Formats: sequence, structure tokens, C-alpha cells
Amino acid sequence: MHLLNGKMIIRFNMKSYPLLSAAISIVEWTLDCEKDRQVADKIEIYPLNKAQFGNNENKLLAEKGFGNCLIKSFDGIDYYVSIAINTEKCKKADLSEREISSIILHELGHILNEPELKIEPTLEYCFINGLGFNKQILNEIREYNSIAMETYADYYASKYGFGKELISTFQKQDKNFEQKIGFKKIRINKILNQEVLIGGFMKNKNTAGNIKKSQCLIFQK
Repeated sequence: MHLLNGKMIIRFNMKSYPLLSAAISIVEWTLDCEKDRQVADKIEIYPLNKAQFGNNENKLLAEKGFGNCLIKSFDGIDYYVSIAINTEKCKKADLSEREISSIILHELGHILNEPELKIEPTLEYCFINGLGFNKQILNEIREYNSIAMETYADYYASKYGFGKELISTFQKQDKNFEQKIGFKKIRINKILNQEVLIGGFMKNKNTAGNIKKSQCLIFQK
């Protein structure tokens, strides 16, 4: 069943990117949940070289992986999200249509299957709330949140039958590029064990025009 009697918004010449076009078609035929169809018109898909970034830092971050989410606007009520696919990296790593589809589904998972995250006790948060600041605790919670966001997004791809292909993209990222996938062992184990991770719609993060770093494929430092 196609989304919204049609398709996700695609802002590029389909004929120029046949592999990405085919992967998008697979995703559209795969998603059949009413909840998913309701947001299809809020999602744009671009090749990386056609995507618009708020600043160079966002662009550099996006270039490290196969795909990422960019929040175009988020006013607390409505939002629009761009999914940028790095077609050059996909080609270099020889990704298949289904592997690219798994990446798109993973990025959709950040939008449609976000977990409940722990509050990060930053210095500012601790000062406002009269708490003692502890950098180690902050780092531990940030890592917990990053793992949660990635594994919940992974589950979104896995529940539609693309877990094997998503794992393959992890392996190809590590094999072909200097930047390695972070939390890979944890993520692969959860996919293989078919852990059920149910989240909800992306909440207002007041990050209009910015990439949420935890929504990109997380890399090791």
C-alpha cells in the first residue's frame, strides 16, 4: 500500500538516481501502518548533494554516514523532516536496493519510533534545579540516550524485515570507510535477538533546521 495514496515527498530528478528511487519504492510498498501514512507528506528524501543544510558542521556530519535526518522545521505543532542519503558512499560500498531501503527505514525510525529519553543533567540543568554537576553521570546518560535512539531506529527497520540488510550496512561502513559504526555489537545483538522496542512520534526538541546528532548513524569517536 502506498503512503497517503501517493508517495513521500521527493525533491530530485528520479531518473538521475535509479537505485535510490528503487529503494524508496520498496519503502513505500513496505509501510502499511496508518500511523506511518499520516506523516508521509512531512518527509522529504534527497540525495546528499541535493540536501540543504543549516551550516557546514551539519553537512560534515552528514557526510560521515550513508543517511541521516535533518529537521527542517519544528514549531511545537508541526514539523518537516529531510532524509538525506549519501548516494556516493552507497555506490562505493556497493549497497543493494534493500540495504538502502534499510537505511531509509532506520532514519524513518528516528521520526516514528523515538524512545523515551533520560533527562541529561547538563551544567545548566543542574544549576537551575539546585543539583550537583557530575560530568561522568552526564556522559553515561548521553551514551544511554544515544544507544536507545539508535536501537529504536534499528528496530523500526528490523520490524519490517530489513534487519539483515541493516546489519550488512554496518559491516560495509566499517569495511569501506575510516569512520566506524558506534555501539555496533549492542545494535546487532538487539536486531538478531529480535528485541521489541516500541517508541512514538518524534517529540519537539526545538532544533529547527538542525541535524540531531543522535539521529545520524552513530560513529565511534
